[in-house]
Amino acid sequence: MGEQERIIRQAEFDRNYIPYTFWVTLLFMILIVGTIPLIPFWILGWGQWYSRASLNAMSCVLTEKSVVIKRGIFFRKEKNIPLEKITDITMKQGPLMRAYGLDRIIFETAGQNNNGSAEGSLLGIVNARDFRDAVRIEREKFASKGNGINQETAVDKKTLDDIYELLKRIEAKM
Repeated sequence: MGEQERIIRQAEFDRNYIPYTFWVTLLFMILIVGTIPLIPFWILGWGQWYSRASLNAMSCVLTEKSVVIKRGIFFRKEKNIPLEKITDITMKQGPLMRAYGLDRIIFETAGQNNNGSAEGSLLGIVNARDFRDAVRIEREKFASKGNGINQETAVDKKTLDDIYELLKRIEAKM
């Protein structure tokens, strides 16, 4: 996030993220990883600590030029997603998420990872649809100010036509 960027909106996260994360991770431990010996430690304290720490480590800020996502307890990650790169904003909600009243926002971008994964994903933003709409509005504002093109370095059609004609003349002499 640049020094001059004005913050449009700061995301707030739902406290229901804590029990949701607790249960989803417990189910993952039992069904996928098979770490049954760790389950008592998870239930007796680690799970609550991890879920709270995970929630406290998350932040999301919408500025006039980008969406900045921060998260991670041990390995912290900060992702700056420029508005002009956002191609789609998807909302997802599975049955367990619906039970806790949570939504996942997925920011897809031009030039995202080759494996098809989304550029940024957040779970548990309060009023997620309003936040998504705010990002869409800012993206449209940003695009209308020059379609995300730096006007100082933009090349107009006449200049491109002149270059094309010059290249044709050079090629004809060869």
